[in-house]
Amino acid sequence: MPTPSEVYRCLLLPTGNGFPLWTPEPNEMLPDEKRDKGIMIGDVGIIKADGSFDFLFNICVSSSDPINRDRVPPEFENVASESHIPVTIGGGFSFTCSSTEGAVLTLPEGASRVDLDEMATLRDQAFKHGQAWYQYARLERGREFDNGAFYLITGCDQAKCWGIASVSNISGACAVSLMFTAAQLSG
Repeated sequence: MPTPSEVYRCLLLPTGNGFPLWTPEPNEMLPDEKRDKGIMIGDVGIIKADGSFDFLFNICVSSSDPINRDRVPPEFENVASESHIPVTIGGGFSFTCSSTEGAVLTLPEGASRVDLDEMATLRDQAFKHGQAWYQYARLERGREFDNGAFYLITGCDQAKCWGIASVSNISGACAVSLMFTAAQLSG
């Protein structure tokens, strides 16, 4: 039986809106500067089996930038990537259901999407350094991952709040309900 994250991924990936992360929030062990920015263009990392993104480094900022400090591979070189298209996505609701499975993504406060307009620079860097990045992840950072799980981010959607759900092994009609509760964080 597929896991909830597998159902979610399999049903939402074909919509053409990027890789649907089951656990989109940044890892708490990352530097504050990276957690505040979230996933961004130029991030190199691994999409893990649990549906989270394991950030390794970003090729669009310098090695001395706080998000990259002590995280870059040998012979790291950053690239300028100023060319992107920001888009605001309105509040929305996406629901997919088949006879046996369903997946829901809600963005009650909307989201912002940033996609790289000029892919050539990042593509060239990936061709030039991809094998070294892969070996850095495996050998120096000790990551184990399946083929196809290693990514260079060229666009992303970011939201302050979201709701995610998936269901499988349904018999009969499919109904999913999500309730959002606002919480104030003190800090």
